[in-house]
Amino acid sequence: MNRKIILSVLVIAVAIGLVGAGTYALWSDSAMSVGNEFKTGNLSLTITSPTEPLGLKIDNMYPGATARYPFKLKNDGSIDGSALSMTGMFANVDAGTLSSVLWVTSIEVGGVEKLTGPVPLSSFNGTDYLELNTGLAKNAETTVIVTIAMDSKATGNMNESVSGAVTFKLDQ
Repeated sequence: MNRKIILSVLVIAVAIGLVGAGTYALWSDSAMSVGNEFKTGNLSLTITSPTEPLGLKIDNMYPGATARYPFKLKNDGSIDGSALSMTGMFANVDAGTLSSVLWVTSIEVGGVEKLTGPVPLSSFNGTDYLELNTGLAKNAETTVIVTIAMDSKATGNMNESVSGAVTFKLDQ
């Protein structure tokens, strides 16, 4: 009798296992994908013009004068850049110096105005980037023109110059 009970329990366990396996097979499936390849890309922003280091010297200014500084940029990377920005680092930003009466009045990227309202040159401090709200596709070039003006009411700032550097950044 023990043998019949053990055999019955074994048959019931096998039957439950088969039902469970059949149910699992109805609600799940798998497939294998082969030949997948994942690649990384890079951004590489190059300033093609001016070709000399980006030391920017602002001089020969007078009240009301403006000067335009063009930069040609190229994305030599293998992926598109979606966010172009810029900053600067300018010396002599103390009150009463030439830089205290200079304003960035316009920034154009590819002929499109990207700056609303004048920004004091002293705002370009080398750490805060001004977003230009544009991207740069891979292998694409664009021209950024920065226009700087001297306050028309400036006095006592003659025979000075301001030196600095402009830094452009391209993010994905």
